Amino acid sequence: LGIGTTSPFAKLSVAGTGVGTGYAFAVSDVASTTRFVIQDNGNVGIGTTTPWSPLSVSGVISNSRTSGGWQHGEGGGVQRITYGISPNFNFLTETDGGAMLVAANATLSSISNCNPVKADGTGILNCSSDERLKDISGTYTTGLVAINEINPIIYNWKADSGLTNTNPILGFSAQNVQSVIPLAVTTDNNGYLQLDQESILAAEVNAIKELDARTSWMQSAATSTVLTVDVAGRVGIGTTTPNHTLDVAGDVGAIGFVNTSTRSLKTNIEYATASSTDEMLTRLENLKIARYHYKIENQNDPLRIGFIAEEVQQVAPEILSADGKGVDLYKLATFTLAGVQALADKVALQEVRITSLEARMKALESGAVSSASGSPLTLGSSTLASALESFGAYIQSGIAQFNKLVFRELVASSDADGTSSAGSVTIITGNTVAQVNNSLVSATTKVFVTFNSSVAGSWWVSDKTTGSFRVVLSQAQTTDVSFDYFLVQTEGQIATTTPAVGSSAPSVTQGNGGPDTEVPVLTLLGDNPMHLSIGGTFTEPGVTVSDNADGTLPYITFVNGIQGEASAATIDTSSETTYIITYSVTDHAGNLGTVTRAIIVGAGGTVASGESPTETGSGDTVPPVISLLGDAALQITVGDVFLDSGATATDSVDGDLTANIVVSGTVDTATEGLYTLTYSVLDAAGNAASVSRVVTVTVPAGN
Repeated sequence: LGIGTTSPFAKLSVAGTGVGTGYAFAVSDVASTTRFVIQDNGNVGIGTTTPWSPLSVSGVISNSRTSGGWQHGEGGGVQRITYGISPNFNFLTETDGGAMLVAANATLSSISNCNPVKADGTGILNCSSDERLKDISGTYTTGLVAINEINPIIYNWKADSGLTNTNPILGFSAQNVQSVIPLAVTTDNNGYLQLDQESILAAEVNAIKELDARTSWMQSAATSTVLTVDVAGRVGIGTTTPNHTLDVAGDVGAIGFVNTSTRSLKTNIEYATASSTDEMLTRLENLKIARYHYKIENQNDPLRIGFIAEEVQQVAPEILSADGKGVDLYKLATFTLAGVQALADKVALQEVRITSLEARMKALESGAVSSASGSPLTLGSSTLASALESFGAYIQSGIAQFNKLVFRELVASSDADGTSSAGSVTIITGNTVAQVNNSLVSATTKVFVTFNSSVAGSWWVSDKTTGSFRVVLSQAQTTDVSFDYFLVQTEGQIATTTPAVGSSAPSVTQGNGGPDTEVPVLTLLGDNPMHLSIGGTFTEPGVTVSDNADGTLPYITFVNGIQGEASAATIDTSSETTYIITYSVTDHAGNLGTVTRAIIVGAGGTVASGESPTETGSGDTVPPVISLLGDAALQITVGDVFLDSGATATDSVDGDLTANIVVSGTVDTATEGLYTLTYSVLDAAGNAASVSRVVTVTVPAGN
């Protein structure tokens, strides 16, 4: 049958000329409600008169529930797609987009199992968990131990699983999880194991609680790292670079420290002997105690007290840590204990000796000491002295004298003002003379000097007099040099009538058979005074030295009182002036000899260097006499005020020349050292004379 066409193509064919949304075909019910339409454009509508696509259905589409199929529809504000027979697979969404549920035989409601996939309107998966809906049977305690046994894996689905994946999947093996968390594993309809992720999550929560319980004691408000454990297991507190098993950058407070010391943990055990403890005591005495700050700490904090590892290495390396950069306190305590034991032995020995001496003295005082006849021996002080004299010991007026004294140590004591028979002195760079002021020195005192470092040239003791002596170097040193001295007196012996058996008086014989008291003779070479024209060149003529005992000796020179070489470099001829050169020499007996030369630049003519000066005809060859006012050697302390007493000068021809005295040299009272002031004068004939004063500036005692 054809409607609108003369050539129907089916049992019923309808054709029209429209191309829009007009109806080409429509079916209505008895109430004239259109139920099915075909528009001119070909769109088919079922339940709608305005189809919006080739097939538009308004309402639920379903198939026979007994034979399978699919259903789409809306009911109760829920959009639903259902596929399959019971159990159905349902995909439900609320019409307002509030929730989504994918589940088997499920409806979208306020209560749901967590097995289906359900998300709220924000896309977050959720399931009902209200305690009012649950019958709680106990507390789940599985935690860290089980989690430690679960091994995450990387896998792909097998081809026969029916599942596919493009990239490797991260997850778990149900069998692995089942061995430690059985409740997290179930079996599906095909007999395969499947995981309940929420059960694993519950175990993870318990594991986190356990870890928190273990580490909650470690709390810090610091913004930087305060505790570090490196790959070697070394722990650092306050440092990120620990060098020891436990390294703490700061102070450690504790009730006690225990060093494991059981024999079962030790081997190669040896014990210290008496000689080794004595040696440890000696080394303890040589350890230097230092005060210091660590570089990492506040420099305003109180100074610490301890050792410097590099210095300990030279004295007692046994007490250092394994890396040599620290002191092992347990080793130090043991080392110190060894020294205490050595001291205890010494004290015990002294106790025995003291007890013996006390017993002897008590016997002497009580008269219990008997003579050979058995009668008591009564001794007064004079009798006791006489008795000791028979043994070669003499005691008188505070002096003890022995024919022979054997001692292990000799200690030089100090008076209240610090005076002692032993001392140390430093000669500052550039100086060649050190004056030692000591009230124990006399002209007959024997002075023993030991330099503490190598000295260039020769040296000797000179100007030994009451209260002082000098140590003279033949040349200035490039660095400070120090020496120790020891004084031995030769006066104050007790006169005895009986000489020691086999002894004879010692003697020193000089060339003339007596002690050497002759002063060395210095003879000037060249002119004195020497005249130079302005701009001329000075050449040192030199001197010769001869001594009755020592022969030729080295000498030192002073230019205007300042020790130094006289040469063209030190004699400035650019302007009219006068220089006084003093030549000084001391022989080995301490006798000092000096001679001076005047260098006159520009005055008295223009005689070139090396030419003979013009004779003045005066015939005056006697130099002036210059004398110091006050002591020739003074000692003051740093910070004192120095007042120069000056000097006087007279001449047999020119009279009083005090006003013409030239003083060279200065005294710096702020700096420790030895300073020389030289007073020089010339008479009208050019004869020169000079004298020197030595001022020693010392640091106050206790500094």
